[in-house]
Amino acid sequence: MAIDVDQTPAGAGGGRPGSSAGVQATLAILDLLAARAPLGLAEIARELGIAKSTLHRICTVLVERGWAVRDAE
Repeated sequence: MAIDVDQTPAGAGGGRPGSSAGVQATLAILDLLAARAPLGLAEIARELGIAKSTLHRICTVLVERGWAVRDAE
């Protein structure tokens, strides 16, 4: 079995059947944080083109699940 990496911009969903814009956005956020953390919500939103409200919901879940850490600032 081979798996191909989708190069679709975050939030676009790829337009493919079965693709999920939310999953794409979440993975893009995790990729960005892994590469350049720490980042603020405004920086992430600007970099990925994700609405701040969407970004906040995703990041809240990532923090609750232990995948991201909220800075004290």
